Amino acid sequence: MSLFRIAILSGVFFVFVRAEASKKFTVMTFNVENLFDIKDDPNKNDETFLPLSFKKNIRHKRQCQKIQVKKWRDQCLLWDWSEATLKIKLKRLAQVIRESAPGGADLILFQEVENKSVLNRLRREYLSSLGYGEPILIEGADVRGIDVAMMSKHSLKEKPQLLNIPFKGISEKRRGDTRGILKATFVMPDQTLLTAFSVHFPAPFHPARFREQAFDFLNAQLKEVPRHHAVVAGGDFNIPSQEDRERKLLKKYAEPFWSVSHKVGCRKCRGTNYYAPKKSWSFLDMILVSKKSQSKWKLDFKSVRIHNKSSEQTSSKGHPKAFSMPKAQGVSDHWPVLLTLKKGP
Repeated sequence: MSLFRIAILSGVFFVFVRAEASKKFTVMTFNVENLFDIKDDPNKNDETFLPLSFKKNIRHKRQCQKIQVKKWRDQCLLWDWSEATLKIKLKRLAQVIRESAPGGADLILFQEVENKSVLNRLRREYLSSLGYGEPILIEGADVRGIDVAMMSKHSLKEKPQLLNIPFKGISEKRRGDTRGILKATFVMPDQTLLTAFSVHFPAPFHPARFREQAFDFLNAQLKEVPRHHAVVAGGDFNIPSQEDRERKLLKKYAEPFWSVSHKVGCRKCRGTNYYAPKKSWSFLDMILVSKKSQSKWKLDFKSVRIHNKSSEQTSSKGHPKAFSMPKAQGVSDHWPVLLTLKKGP
């Protein structure tokens, strides 16, 4: 075969692959478990995530002593969240992202990120070859300083919004442990639009009614999205399996409006988070796809998967391996979820 003919066939193959790729859009949600920088932010409870050299003074020790849970108190006092530690954390997160989908997911929905700066470090220093744009993070009011965020390979259509959930019957102390919903709309490969929501609902130690209110608010936002948009919502919904069995939260608040990732795919998956005290698995992390969208971009049910293949992601017992010190082991106590939208005729 002549070199000319090979070149022509290679060009045709390249165009074909590129065309096929433009018909797929992969979404990932990833609770990165306390992605903090090493700087002290006086407006956040970030005392744990500082270099050990900053933790010698009496003021810091007094702040740590206020923490009631011994494990967290010891972390506040003893963890060396140094530049070297942060680099290990970022490198591990990047490894997961790179290995989870070819070239990385088109859109990543993050939870537990301290600020835009540290997410930008992940993008620039460890994911620069994957084509992600500027991260999207709007500072919220969570007292721990953990925010929801996004990172996409596709351009924004309009200015993102952080939507504060109007909780009722909640004390100011509990409200300080909640986060808003980040909303952004992106231009898809075919120039149609996708609206995404990144969520981190109130933790399970808060009453279930707060998660119900969060779902009601998310569903109200869904109704405001034009029907021609593809719509996804992903993140840490913080619904333990026992709570869902007892209160049927997904059946009441999600399934009438959304296809729920682990309900429609990944049937053999056990969960994304393991709670050792109760020896229980839960799908705290989910991606929801609007059932009522009139977009040509539809969920590929077979594409739903949990990624737990990176070497540091899984413990010897087969559970998510949280990032821990002093040996800087693990990645996150959550496994990420991915799915693909395919463009139909």
